[in-house]
Amino acid sequence: IFGFGTPAQKALNGAIRETVFSLAVLHNLDLIFTFVCAFDLKEDVAYLKALEAQFTESGGQFYFVELSATLERRLERNETPHRMEMKPSKRNTEWSRRDILETAERFRLNTDEGETLFLHHLKIDNTDLSPDEVTDRVIAAFGLVPNEKDDKEHRFGE
Repeated sequence: IFGFGTPAQKALNGAIRETVFSLAVLHNLDLIFTFVCAFDLKEDVAYLKALEAQFTESGGQFYFVELSATLERRLERNETPHRMEMKPSKRNTEWSRRDILETAERFRLNTDEGETLFLHHLKIDNTDLSPDEVTDRVIAAFGLVPNEKDDKEHRFGE
Protein backbone atom coordinates (compact mmCIF):
# COMPACT_ATOMS: atom_id res chain seq x y z
CA ILE A 1 0.00 0.00 0.00
CA PHE A 2 2.77 2.42 0.98
CA GLY A 3 6.27 2.55 -0.46
CA PHE A 4 8.94 0.73 1.52
CA GLY A 5 10.70 3.01 3.98
CA THR A 6 8.21 5.86 3.70
CA PRO A 7 6.90 7.49 6.89
CA ALA A 8 3.46 5.99 6.23
CA GLN A 9 4.89 2.48 5.77
CA LYS A 10 6.98 2.80 8.94
CA ALA A 11 3.93 3.98 10.92
CA LEU A 12 1.80 1.12 9.57
CA ASN A 13 4.53 -1.42 10.33
CA GLY A 14 4.82 -0.10 13.89
CA ALA A 15 1.06 -0.21 14.42
CA ILE A 16 0.86 -3.78 13.14
CA ARG A 17 3.72 -4.89 15.40
CA GLU A 18 2.14 -3.29 18.45
CA THR A 19 -1.20 -4.94 17.72
CA VAL A 20 0.47 -8.32 17.26
CA PHE A 21 2.44 -7.97 20.51
CA SER A 22 -0.64 -6.89 22.47
CA LEU A 23 -2.67 -9.81 21.15
CA ALA A 24 0.16 -12.26 21.88
CA VAL A 25 0.29 -11.03 25.48
CA LEU A 26 -3.50 -11.09 25.83
CA HIS A 27 -3.81 -14.64 24.50
CA ASN A 28 -0.59 -16.04 26.01
CA LEU A 29 0.91 -16.87 22.63
CA ASP A 30 4.53 -17.58 21.84
CA LEU A 31 5.89 -15.10 19.36
CA ILE A 32 9.11 -14.91 17.39
CA PHE A 33 9.97 -11.72 15.56
CA THR A 34 13.03 -10.18 13.98
CA PHE A 35 14.42 -6.72 14.51
CA VAL A 36 17.58 -5.11 13.23
CA CYS A 37 18.88 -3.28 16.29
CA ALA A 38 21.40 -0.46 16.26
CA PHE A 39 22.81 -1.07 19.73
CA ASP A 40 24.40 2.36 19.73
CA LEU A 41 20.98 4.03 19.40
CA LYS A 42 19.33 4.42 22.80
CA GLU A 43 15.87 4.38 21.23
CA ASP A 44 16.42 0.94 19.66
CA VAL A 45 17.53 -0.58 22.96
CA ALA A 46 14.71 1.22 24.81
CA TYR A 47 12.20 -0.23 22.33
CA LEU A 48 13.40 -3.77 23.04
CA LYS A 49 13.43 -3.14 26.79
CA ALA A 50 9.81 -1.92 26.54
CA LEU A 51 8.86 -5.11 24.69
CA GLU A 52 10.55 -7.17 27.37
CA ALA A 53 8.53 -5.35 30.03
CA GLN A 54 5.30 -5.79 28.07
CA PHE A 55 5.71 -9.56 28.08
CA THR A 56 7.25 -10.12 31.51
CA GLU A 57 4.86 -7.81 33.36
CA SER A 58 1.99 -9.96 32.09
CA GLY A 59 3.66 -13.11 33.43
CA GLY A 60 5.28 -14.13 30.17
CA GLN A 61 8.89 -14.67 29.21
CA PHE A 62 11.09 -12.64 26.89
CA TYR A 63 13.98 -14.39 25.15
CA PHE A 64 16.40 -12.31 23.15
CA VAL A 65 18.45 -14.10 20.51
CA GLU A 66 21.09 -11.96 18.90
CA LEU A 67 22.43 -13.29 15.63
CA SER A 68 25.71 -12.24 14.09
CA ALA A 69 27.39 -13.18 10.85
CA THR A 70 30.21 -11.84 8.77
CA LEU A 71 29.31 -9.05 6.39
CA GLU A 72 30.33 -11.27 3.48
CA ARG A 73 27.89 -14.02 4.57
CA ARG A 74 25.09 -11.50 5.18
CA LEU A 75 25.54 -10.17 1.64
CA GLU A 76 25.47 -13.73 0.23
CA ARG A 77 22.29 -14.60 2.13
CA ASN A 78 20.64 -11.38 1.06
CA GLU A 79 20.34 -12.62 -2.51
CA THR A 80 19.19 -16.20 -1.99
CA PRO A 81 16.02 -17.29 -3.83
CA HIS A 82 14.13 -17.80 -0.54
CA ARG A 83 14.94 -14.28 0.64
CA MET A 84 13.92 -12.84 -2.72
CA GLU A 85 10.62 -14.69 -2.51
CA MET A 86 9.86 -13.77 1.10
CA LYS A 87 11.10 -10.16 1.19
CA PRO A 88 10.02 -8.12 -1.83
CA SER A 89 12.15 -5.15 -0.73
CA LYS A 90 15.27 -7.29 -1.25
CA ARG A 91 14.47 -7.80 -4.93
CA ASN A 92 16.05 -4.45 -5.66
CA THR A 93 19.45 -6.03 -5.07
CA GLU A 94 21.44 -2.86 -5.71
CA TRP A 95 19.48 -0.92 -3.09
CA SER A 96 19.46 -3.86 -0.66
CA ARG A 97 23.22 -4.43 -0.90
CA ARG A 98 23.89 -0.73 -0.40
CA ASP A 99 21.50 -0.68 2.59
CA ILE A 100 23.33 -3.57 4.28
CA LEU A 101 26.73 -1.98 3.71
CA GLU A 102 25.65 1.47 4.87
CA THR A 103 23.83 0.12 7.93
CA ALA A 104 26.87 -1.96 8.91
CA GLU A 105 29.10 1.09 8.56
CA ARG A 106 26.81 3.51 10.44
CA PHE A 107 25.62 1.39 13.36
CA ARG A 108 26.82 -1.13 15.93
CA LEU A 109 24.66 -4.09 14.96
CA ASN A 110 25.82 -6.45 17.70
CA THR A 111 26.49 -6.17 21.40
CA ASP A 112 30.05 -6.03 22.62
CA GLU A 113 31.79 -9.14 23.93
CA GLY A 114 30.27 -10.04 27.30
CA GLU A 115 27.52 -7.41 27.05
CA THR A 116 24.06 -8.70 27.93
CA LEU A 117 20.97 -6.53 27.91
CA PHE A 118 18.29 -8.99 28.94
CA LEU A 119 17.77 -11.71 31.53
CA HIS A 120 17.51 -14.27 28.72
CA HIS A 121 20.06 -13.04 26.16
CA LEU A 122 21.77 -15.46 23.80
CA LYS A 123 24.27 -14.43 21.15
CA ILE A 124 24.93 -16.81 18.27
CA ASP A 125 27.39 -16.35 15.42
CA ASN A 126 25.45 -18.00 12.62
CA THR A 127 28.00 -17.35 9.88
CA ASP A 128 28.45 -21.08 9.31
CA LEU A 129 25.21 -22.42 10.80
CA SER A 130 21.99 -23.47 9.11
CA PRO A 131 18.66 -22.13 10.39
CA ASP A 132 17.95 -25.56 11.93
CA GLU A 133 21.27 -25.53 13.79
CA VAL A 134 20.52 -22.06 15.16
CA THR A 135 17.05 -23.19 16.21
CA ASP A 136 18.46 -26.22 18.01
CA ARG A 137 20.90 -24.00 19.93
CA VAL A 138 18.12 -21.62 20.98
CA ILE A 139 15.86 -24.45 22.16
CA ALA A 140 18.71 -26.05 24.12
CA ALA A 141 19.98 -22.81 25.66
CA PHE A 142 16.58 -21.72 26.95
CA GLY A 143 15.13 -25.18 27.63
CA LEU A 144 12.13 -24.44 25.43
CA VAL A 145 9.28 -26.93 25.29
CA PRO A 146 6.01 -26.95 23.36
CA ASN A 147 3.04 -25.16 24.85
CA GLU A 148 0.22 -27.42 25.91
CA LYS A 149 -2.52 -25.90 23.79
CA ASP A 150 -5.19 -27.59 21.75
CA ASP A 151 -5.00 -25.25 18.79
CA LYS A 152 -2.16 -26.52 16.60
CA GLU A 153 -1.19 -23.08 15.29
CA HIS A 154 -0.34 -21.93 18.82
CA ARG A 155 2.08 -24.72 19.72
CA PHE A 156 5.80 -24.09 19.55
CA GLY A 157 7.51 -26.01 16.77
CA GLU A 158 4.43 -26.77 14.69
